[in-house]
Amino acid sequence: MINNDLVGYIQNYIQQGYSKQQIVDFLKQYNYNPQDISDTFDFVQRSASAEQKIQEGIYPEAQPAQPQAQPQQPQQPMQTAPQKPAEKAQYPGKKKIIIIAAAAAAVILVIAVLAFWIFTRPVCGNGIVEKGETAETCCEDTGCIGDQTCGGDHACAEPVCGECQYLQNHACADYGCCADEDCATDRECMNHECVPVQCEFCQYAENHSCFDFECCSEADCLPGLVCDENVCVEECGYCQYRVSGVCIEHECCNSTACANDEKCENNFCIPLACPSGQAALNHSCVELEGCTSNSDCDDGNNNTLDLCLGAGTVSAHCTHMEADQCDDDNDCDDGNITTDDVCSGSPKACSHTLTDCSEIGDDCPPSYGSCDGDLYEVLDTDYCCAGTCIEGPDLYIESMDKKSSQLEVEIGGADTVNETKTFKIYAFENGTRMNTETGLQYFTLNGQNTTTVFYFNFTLSNITINATAAVDYDSQINETNETNNNMTISVALS
Repeated sequence: MINNDLVGYIQNYIQQGYSKQQIVDFLKQYNYNPQDISDTFDFVQRSASAEQKIQEGIYPEAQPAQPQAQPQQPQQPMQTAPQKPAEKAQYPGKKKIIIIAAAAAAVILVIAVLAFWIFTRPVCGNGIVEKGETAETCCEDTGCIGDQTCGGDHACAEPVCGECQYLQNHACADYGCCADEDCATDRECMNHECVPVQCEFCQYAENHSCFDFECCSEADCLPGLVCDENVCVEECGYCQYRVSGVCIEHECCNSTACANDEKCENNFCIPLACPSGQAALNHSCVELEGCTSNSDCDDGNNNTLDLCLGAGTVSAHCTHMEADQCDDDNDCDDGNITTDDVCSGSPKACSHTLTDCSEIGDDCPPSYGSCDGDLYEVLDTDYCCAGTCIEGPDLYIESMDKKSSQLEVEIGGADTVNETKTFKIYAFENGTRMNTETGLQYFTLNGQNTTTVFYFNFTLSNITINATAAVDYDSQINETNETNNNMTISVALS
């Protein structure tokens, strides 16, 4: 089969005088099919003969279409010398009609082959990788590898790497290092790799070099000093150890530094693991002589609580405590509504106290108590045995204010007085009681539910005074709180 890619190659080599076999052997090195090479060679020779006859006037001249471009020639030249081309064949002048027809057919074939080659040859730059296009002939379509760039000659060019880089797989890669400064302080750069600095005994690596330690044994230090972590330091005291140049106390150096049930081991206090029947005492295990559990202390009395105190120690002993008689007040209910039933104490026990009432009715024995005399009043004598009492009377100054030329005093607590009581209300100016007409008033109460208001006439003028009011001044009523009967305010008189 004719290979259009080889037409230009073979025409060129024929013009240089190479034989068919030389051309076939050479192109086989580039993986071309030997039969395609031979067919294409024969085609080129036939085309050349037809063109020569046209030029000599044997056949009418026919011009084949010119190809746009010839395939790139192999980079390697022919390895053998060309042979002398064969002498041109001469055609006789007779039988022109047959020869002209054959020449015309050959020209038509050449034109068809050239047209096929023109329209099927690869076009670089159309975005399609076609036959014969490679990264060296049309990088615009094939693309490049790694960091390669596509140049103006349609070939991929390798990247230009930096000073501390190398080319690997068509891309620039960084070296591990190019100078010591690129490495850690205890390493140096050799053959573009960071390797440990090789120091001698009693030396250390720093800043990519070796330096001497201050010491590597006590012999390197002055008397009285020891070598600790390659530094000469003062020796630590008894039961101490050094960490980063600092002396630290051990947890213990003997068992006396530990708890009673611990022992010192490897400078640490650890608990004693005593076997059954033994207990820890003074950092060692001793045989037990007392009780080991509460069951060892049972005295057979159901009313006592039997306990083994210090169980598992050498000081263990039994104790017998009275048991609780109750858990809470509900366990102490005696069914008597006149008593308060309480569960308290240690051990817990029940107590029953009578409820207080001040006025004992006919239905209640006097022995049931009272509500502390006049301080409390019985709400209803029918409930005395149930212990229902209410708080006693309490009079107090609700408020005070200046109203024109009078002092307005508002009394509270009148509704707490459940019997007829008469009491006095006094008013004072700067500590002096007002005259009898204006400074003293009487009032009788018997369970009023409203606040009572009194007015007193001022006797002074053009002065700022301290006005004071006092209710039940002479304590006619036995109150539960006698400290709230007075009030004082500052009043500007005109």
